[in-house]
Amino acid sequence: MKTTTLLVALICATVHSVGATPMSDGVPERWDRRFGKLGIHGIVSAIAEDDQGNLYIGGEFQLVNDGLGNLSVRHIVKWDGQRFRPVGGGVNGPVHAIAIDDYGTVYVGGAFSRAYQDDVNSTPANNIARWDGAFWHPLGQYDSRSNGVNRSVEDIHILDGTVYLAGQFTRANQPDGSSLTVNYVTGWNGHSWLALDSGMDAPVATLTSRDTILYAGGGFARAGSAHASAIARWDGSAWAPVAVDPGPGVAVNALVFGPDDHLYAGGSFMMIGGQFAFHIARWNGIQWAPLETGIESTMGIVHALSADSTYVYAGGTFFQHIGALTVNHIARWDGTRWSSMQTGVQGGQFGLDIGYVKTLAVVQDEVYAGGIFSIAGEVSAKGIARWDGDAWTPLGQGGNFGLNFMVDAVGIADHGVYVGGSFSTAGNQRIAHLARWDGSDWHEVGLGVTNSVYAITVHDERVYVGGTFLRAGGIQVNRIARWDGVAWHALGGGVNGRVKAIAADDHGNVYVGGEFTRATNPDQTTVNAA
Repeated sequence: MKTTTLLVALICATVHSVGATPMSDGVPERWDRRFGKLGIHGIVSAIAEDDQGNLYIGGEFQLVNDGLGNLSVRHIVKWDGQRFRPVGGGVNGPVHAIAIDDYGTVYVGGAFSRAYQDDVNSTPANNIARWDGAFWHPLGQYDSRSNGVNRSVEDIHILDGTVYLAGQFTRANQPDGSSLTVNYVTGWNGHSWLALDSGMDAPVATLTSRDTILYAGGGFARAGSAHASAIARWDGSAWAPVAVDPGPGVAVNALVFGPDDHLYAGGSFMMIGGQFAFHIARWNGIQWAPLETGIESTMGIVHALSADSTYVYAGGTFFQHIGALTVNHIARWDGTRWSSMQTGVQGGQFGLDIGYVKTLAVVQDEVYAGGIFSIAGEVSAKGIARWDGDAWTPLGQGGNFGLNFMVDAVGIADHGVYVGGSFSTAGNQRIAHLARWDGSDWHEVGLGVTNSVYAITVHDERVYVGGTFLRAGGIQVNRIARWDGVAWHALGGGVNGRVKAIAADDHGNVYVGGEFTRATNPDQTTVNAA
């Protein structure tokens, strides 16, 4: 990531100082912040809306961009519809869950030990904290070390004024200094922690409710004294299974009630309640049933579910297709069939090529998806994107002229700045490996090249490009090619290995270096370059 950041910043400075419109004398040089990628630079794991329409977004990230430049944060940020805003100074570890009560109090859970009031001052908060709009507070504070719960929180759900937590924890620290055994699920009534019977025998991943009943999902086999595989219901006094137990081998990551009032369960399983169902199923109060063919993939795990008045939305790591549909990690179910949401989300971060959806939230008539990705539908959007029913958009406006992965080479010509690397998008456009910046927008170079670019040099307005690609503009070039501003040209038969450096002298000679042993002339004779 350090290399990528440095080189993208270099592009910005180059455009400002040698672009089509030079700066006037006396104007201080500065970096052009338009090149930051809109969205969240990291993993988004939780999204919640308050009654003012603000979104609280949590995960594992320390940098966000809304088109007006990068903002440093600690794992949580507020989106007010126009800008990202810090939430105090954030927390010192990943945020996995966010819930907001009727008074606007924001509850945040994850794997952290401190909540920062500002950039410097912090409050001890073990895996759970409360934000009142101005300050952070721990839950169950006795002293600087005794508060919260002893391990990570994975989900938060508020029901009838009680804040319920699910996660990896086994004990909760009471305000009187005592420790309560809770085993993966607990409730906070505003004054003390509550034990829900004896809890579960394994971690709980998700919570939801219907009327006064709390539902829990995870990888457990028992809930309190009841045998309950993966899903259990709490009526305020005891745990019970659903009428048809999901059975062994089921791990539930997400639960939601759909517009049909059926309970939908998503996770990692092939069968549930004796029915074949790939990673997602619904409970109608009598039996379990699959959703068509389900998410048919060996890695088709469902991580998130949400619902509005028409659809159930599913997000996860399922790849490319549901039946004949192209979906890419997110799809919607209308009660009868699946439909795609453009081409879903794609592209990872931190060198990961594979993205996924970690969390979903329906806010008014829009769906927000968070996770690890760099493309949503046809636009560039890092970590989080908004679906309006027809198309995806990033959070923020303007800017977004950056590149979504490694930049390895820059060359400057009168007709633009040429940038090469291993990226797949430039700004909001799908342009891979090589792009030209004209001072205000990105352009594909001819029909582009077929693989990574590692070297660019410009001589007499001829752009020489080298890398690992075999074709440029549809012609065979073998790792090195020349662009004349209109068309691509091969340099003989190219070379037999990666090109990493190119230089040209005043006499028109071009020098090429890299990981090759042979160069081929136009007449197909070869030169030993070992």
